[in-house]
Amino acid sequence: MTTETAETGNIKFSVVVSYMRSVGYLVCFIIAMAYALQNAAQVYSSIWLSDWSNDPQNPDGTQNGTALRLGVYGALGMTQALMVLASAFSLSYGSVIASTILHSKMLVRIFRAPMSFFDTTPLGRIVNRFSKDIYLIDEVIPRSFTGLFMTGFQCLSTFVVIVYSTPIFAAVVVPLLILYYFVQRFYIRTSRQLKRLESISRSPIYSHFSETIAGVSTIRAYGLQKGFTRENELKLDTNQMAYYPNITSNRWLALRLEIVGNLIVLFAAVFAVVEKNNGSVNAGVVGLSISYALQV
Repeated sequence: MTTETAETGNIKFSVVVSYMRSVGYLVCFIIAMAYALQNAAQVYSSIWLSDWSNDPQNPDGTQNGTALRLGVYGALGMTQALMVLASAFSLSYGSVIASTILHSKMLVRIFRAPMSFFDTTPLGRIVNRFSKDIYLIDEVIPRSFTGLFMTGFQCLSTFVVIVYSTPIFAAVVVPLLILYYFVQRFYIRTSRQLKRLESISRSPIYSHFSETIAGVSTIRAYGLQKGFTRENELKLDTNQMAYYPNITSNRWLALRLEIVGNLIVLFAAVFAVVEKNNGSVNAGVVGLSISYALQV
């Protein structure tokens, strides 16, 4: 039997290109544009509402141009709603197409594999590819792309709005990005390798289970139940040794990101107060800046 080894280093760009090819380049473009337009409409509607709140009132308490303000704000809301539907539909469609194509390719390769492949490859490794790995393609990768687009554009929108509201905030953007880069770099290296080790340590569990089911009568005849149970527990412990640190690494990242987010809120609030005292911004712009900073 061949030994399964874990990859090291960065994920190859060819893997990403292969997945994008399965999704379809046009669908990928539509997904990116839908998320971009969705966030652009959200940001502009917030800016539009902030400007609207600063319009002067007439003596009777009304404002001029209310119909225009309301119409533009409603149009931006409709645009955002349509882009949300377009992004959700295109991402769901693309992920289903990619899952079908990748599963079909793997299934065809297995059907056409020579007998020597099955002599050197444990059954548990094949089951692992068709169970956990397909689950990752079906469920985890689409959710990861959704989080990537939503979080990425949301962070970009937040920085744009805060810098638009208080331009002095641009002075601390670069240090915050550098801090975030080093935190993310350390986390990705650790988490990526832990996920690879967890995937490799899962295959022996499937192999041991299938072999136990196949020879259960012999195991019972020779009274080896405790030995096989102990071996199964050892394989599960080995798998958990890679799985549990992955959870702790996620909490480590969440804590550091929370610190970065709190720093953004702190600087946004301080600079907003300074700009307001200098008279360079109004209350609506200050509220817009703080509200977006709290979303980080």
